[in-house]
Amino acid sequence: MKYRSDIDGLRALAIIPVVLFHAGVKIFSGGYIGVDIFFVISGYVIALGLLEDLKNGDFSFLKFYAKRIRRIFPALFTTIAVTSVFAWHFMLLSHLVAYSESVAAAATFTSNILFWNTTSYFAPDALTRPLLHTWTLSVEGQYYILIPMCMWFIWRHLKGRLALVLGVAIIASLALSIYVTVADPIANYLLLPTRAWELLIGAFLATCPLPPIKSLLLREAAGIVALLLITVPVFVFTPATAFPGVNALYPCLGSTLLIYLGGGPGSRANKLLQIKPLVWTGLISYSLYLVHWPIVAFTTYLTATAPTPVVSAQIIGASFALAYLSWRWVEQPFRTLSIKNFGPYILSGGVATILVFSVGAGVVWHERGFPSRFTDFAEQVIPGHELWREGTCFLHRGPDKSLWKIENCTLTHGDSHRALLWGDSFAAQYVPGIEANAAHLDATFIEYAAASCPPILFSYPDANPRCLAFSQNALQIIKDNHIDSVILSARWRRFKGNGLEQLGDTIAELKKRGVSVTVLGQSPEFADDVQVLTYRKLGFQPDGSKRWELRFDPAFNDEVAAYAQGATFINPLTFLCDKEGCPYFKNNQYLFEDDQHLSQVGSTLAVAAFFPLQKN
Repeated sequence: MKYRSDIDGLRALAIIPVVLFHAGVKIFSGGYIGVDIFFVISGYVIALGLLEDLKNGDFSFLKFYAKRIRRIFPALFTTIAVTSVFAWHFMLLSHLVAYSESVAAAATFTSNILFWNTTSYFAPDALTRPLLHTWTLSVEGQYYILIPMCMWFIWRHLKGRLALVLGVAIIASLALSIYVTVADPIANYLLLPTRAWELLIGAFLATCPLPPIKSLLLREAAGIVALLLITVPVFVFTPATAFPGVNALYPCLGSTLLIYLGGGPGSRANKLLQIKPLVWTGLISYSLYLVHWPIVAFTTYLTATAPTPVVSAQIIGASFALAYLSWRWVEQPFRTLSIKNFGPYILSGGVATILVFSVGAGVVWHERGFPSRFTDFAEQVIPGHELWREGTCFLHRGPDKSLWKIENCTLTHGDSHRALLWGDSFAAQYVPGIEANAAHLDATFIEYAAASCPPILFSYPDANPRCLAFSQNALQIIKDNHIDSVILSARWRRFKGNGLEQLGDTIAELKKRGVSVTVLGQSPEFADDVQVLTYRKLGFQPDGSKRWELRFDPAFNDEVAAYAQGATFINPLTFLCDKEGCPYFKNNQYLFEDDQHLSQVGSTLAVAAFFPLQKN
């Protein structure tokens, strides 16, 4: 297969936005689209190599998988090994246990499935998961299992219809991705069935080469359009953008167009991709992708602050330096190994490596993080979310409204009001406090909450249909149970640009029904788990309390208040924080159970301090 420097340049256009986005350079708010560019390139290169082998009668599964192991395993498992040393030294028990699960998942190329079930790419705790980025390798690894088998079968039994089969698969996967964009955004982002079309677009181009564009003017115009399709989303998209789905078409089509143009006479855009700094960055892009995220994760884990411009620059510099070392001393030596002479050894070595890392991760998991690592710090089990009535009153992602029953979700019994507490986990966090303060509350409080579902009645860009159905069911609950007061609470930051703007309309609709509405603003969030803050001795005060800075600008609640016109607005930060920060530990007790949710103690104090419908 002929080497193309413009493809390495395109890899640079993929990795640079990813690194800058993860390093906290805010202007690159859509930098995550670089992953989609990588998928297209990978689909093209892999399919092109397979097609050449099939045409030459040189195809074998052993050869294919030995080449993939030789390319992927050395840098990947070196990164995991080095990252594991840091995890062993710095991570608390529960975090190391979770990390061990991610090691096993990364080693077996199933981490996308693990993270689908345990977190999301843009979740707050994502910043402290050092192997979260391996989800992309898992998607590709799963693709590598399927694509050689499929191409070999099609070539042998459906010769001449390869492009047709790939075209149908692209349409089916894209259609699924568009549907799942709203049905299950996390699955859409992380799983192969909804990402396959991005890889298959590259494969389609490799297996069905198009005639070159003869017109110079048209080629140049196409090159400019391709660059715009890639670069504009980097600066326009945000984590709130519905993705992948339709929006992923822009970087994928732009990448495909540049690869296509570079296969012919090319354009100035392709010449741009061939400049030495971009080609060099493309050459180290795989190692750069692997090393940059653990640096970001441990920086956040150890400092518990958002990166400043100086820290961002240090992250970027360290990432490039380590990536070069990995490329020079890990990737390159293994790439010289002959598949013909060492193929079986490479394959067996790859299998052994998977087993060794998986067993090692299993030992750490079985030993619950090896408590003996810490002699001066005891990690606590902090009561909190287990009191939310999960599965009945606080439903999980994609909630089934039929599971909710009022008899199970009535928290208190008061005489003056019937109040509905409605929202996501940031509403459910007040449940322990409501129950603890029942004697001081002048209402019958009813819990109605679902994970990642805002208390918004109307459609918004990333609306999960089940969330919308769950929300709209609140109107029937209000009517059937004579609710006269509604308290809305959510992680409003998550819904900025993606639902928060509909808050005013929701309030107006509720007031039309004669219901008084109270909106609880954004409550505190820290950059790390409160027990990590304690272990790192961050925010200790002379009186024995501990406080730390917020993950977000406190002025954000002014935005929430502006959207909450017509409702009573309560700013939790007024009661829970001051200019010095927010206490997370007081009177020998944690006020939060993780990095963002109130503990049972914190919830009790918060409800007593500012919750509506208190007795006089």
